[in-house]
Amino acid sequence: MTSGSANQGAMEEAPAPNETDSNSPATGQPGRFRWKPAVVILALGIVAHASLWQRFSGDRTYEVFSFLYVWPADLFLLGLWWTFASGLAWRSRMIGWGIVFAVLGTLGALFRVQDVQGDMVPKIVWRWTPSAEAEAALFWQETDPAANTPALATLEISPEDWPEFRGLGRNGVIEHVPPPSEWLAQPLKLLWKHPVGPAWSSFAIVGDRAWTQEQRHDEESVVCYDANTGETVWVHSDSARHESPLGGVGPRATPTISNGQVFTLGATGILNCLDARSGAKVWSRNILEDADAGNLPWAMAGSPLVDDRMVVVNPGGSDGRGVIAYDRDSGEILWTSGNHPAAYAGAKFANILGNRQVLIFNGFGLCAFDSEQGTPLWEFAWANSERINVAQPIALSEDRIFIAAGYGKGGTVVTVTKDGDQVTADSDWTASQSRQLKLKFNDAVYHDGCVYGLDEGILTCLDLDTRKRRWKGGRYGDGHVMLCGKELLVQTEEGEMIALEASPAGHQELSRQRVLDGKCWNQPAIAQGKLFVRNATEAACYEIIPR
Repeated sequence: MTSGSANQGAMEEAPAPNETDSNSPATGQPGRFRWKPAVVILALGIVAHASLWQRFSGDRTYEVFSFLYVWPADLFLLGLWWTFASGLAWRSRMIGWGIVFAVLGTLGALFRVQDVQGDMVPKIVWRWTPSAEAEAALFWQETDPAANTPALATLEISPEDWPEFRGLGRNGVIEHVPPPSEWLAQPLKLLWKHPVGPAWSSFAIVGDRAWTQEQRHDEESVVCYDANTGETVWVHSDSARHESPLGGVGPRATPTISNGQVFTLGATGILNCLDARSGAKVWSRNILEDADAGNLPWAMAGSPLVDDRMVVVNPGGSDGRGVIAYDRDSGEILWTSGNHPAAYAGAKFANILGNRQVLIFNGFGLCAFDSEQGTPLWEFAWANSERINVAQPIALSEDRIFIAAGYGKGGTVVTVTKDGDQVTADSDWTASQSRQLKLKFNDAVYHDGCVYGLDEGILTCLDLDTRKRRWKGGRYGDGHVMLCGKELLVQTEEGEMIALEASPAGHQELSRQRVLDGKCWNQPAIAQGKLFVRNATEAACYEIIPR
C-alpha cells in the first residue's frame, strides 16, 4: 500500500505531456532549435541579391539599390523567424533581441551618416565629428565682407571669363589656358582656400570677382568673393533652406552673370536678380509659386538662362506654365509655355534648323521653344522611371542633339526634321546602343565625332557615327568632364583633377593632382588663368597661368 501510494504520488507529481513539450514557449525551457528556416531565408536573400546584381550589372546605382532592397527584407524575415519560429524559449528570444538592440544603440551612439555618395553608398563618421556647417559658421564669424576689397574694374565679360554654368555656351569647353596635362604635371600654386556653406552650386567668374551660392544656417546666400584673395565682398541672403537625406543641404544652381547683374535660383524656387557689384536686390520672384508647382525631391537645380531680354527657368508647372521667361530688367513674366514636369537640367540656347531655340531637358524629355514668344516647337520623349534628367543637351549640328540620362536609360541622338510647317524629332538608336553611355548627373563633352562622359562613374568614349563605345576606363565616381583643346579634364568625385587624351584610341591618363578633399559634386570653373573648385564644405583657387 505504501508502494502503491508512492507510485500514485509520483504519477500525480509528473507534469502532463503538454506541459513538458520542449517546443512550447510557455515553459520558458530551451526547445529544439529550428535553424533550417533561417538558412532558407539567407539562401533566398543571396539568390535574390545575385539575380538583381546580374540584372543591373554595369549600373552602379541600381546595384547598390538591389542591396538596400533585398537585405532589409531578409533581416525582417529573420526577425520574424527568431521571434515566432526559432523553437527557443521566450527568454532566449528576448535576450537575442536585447543583444541586437544593444549593438544597434551602441553603433548609433558612436557613428552617424555624414552624407551619401553619388552611387548611394553612405559615408559613416564618428558621431562627435564636427559638421561642415559648424566649421563654416566659425569662418563666417571671423570674416565679414572686406571693407578694403579693391573695387571691381569691369563687369564686361571676356573670353577668359566663366560667367555661367559650365562656361560660355554651357558646353564645358575650356579656352585660353594651356593643356591640363602641362599644369597638372607640377604642383599647382594655391592662391586661397577656406570653408563655405553647403551647396552644389559652382562658381561664376568675371574679372576679379567670383560668385556662388551657399547655405548659411537657415538662409540661402549668394556670396561674392574676391577671385584673387578669396575675401568676401558681399552676401545676399534669403530665408530658405532645403535638405534631403540623399541630396544634401543647400542651393543647387550656379549663378549666371550678365550685363552687370547676377541671376540666381535657390533650391526652393527663389529667383533673384542682384547688382553684381554690391549685391543689392533688383528684383525677386518665386518660380514655383508663379507656376503653381511643387518642388522636386532634390529641389530646383537648373541655372537661370539669361540673354539681353529675358531669364528662362523650368519650374515644371501645368496649364502652360512648365517654362517661364521673365523680363531681365523688371522681373515681369514675358511668356509661359509647356506642361511637362520639371527636371534638374538648366535651359540652353541652340540654333536648330536656322532658328534660335530654348532647349529644356525636363521630366518628359527634350523640348524646344521659340525664344521670342515661347511657342512649343517640338519635343522628344526621353526619361527614366524616376524622371531624373540632369545632363545638358549637346547640340551637335543644326538638326542633331545628343541627350542622355542615368538610372538605366542611356543616351541617344535626336534628329530634328521639318516638312513644310511640321517639325518632328526622332531617333533610330536601339536600346542597347543607348545604354552604352548613361549620364546620371554629370555632363558630357563632344569632340571630333565622339562624346566623352561618365557612365556610372566610369569614363566612356562613345562614337556617334558608329553608335559604338570605343572604350571605357577609369573609375572617377560622380565627378565632371570638361574639354580643353585635345584633352579632357576630369574632376573626380573625391577631388582629384585628371588630364586625359580626348581620343577614341583608348583611355590614357596624362597627369593628375588632388585639389580638394571630400565629395565634389560641384562643377569646377576656369577663368582668368585660375582654377576654381568647391564642394559642400570648402572652396579653393589655384593659379594656372602666372599673372
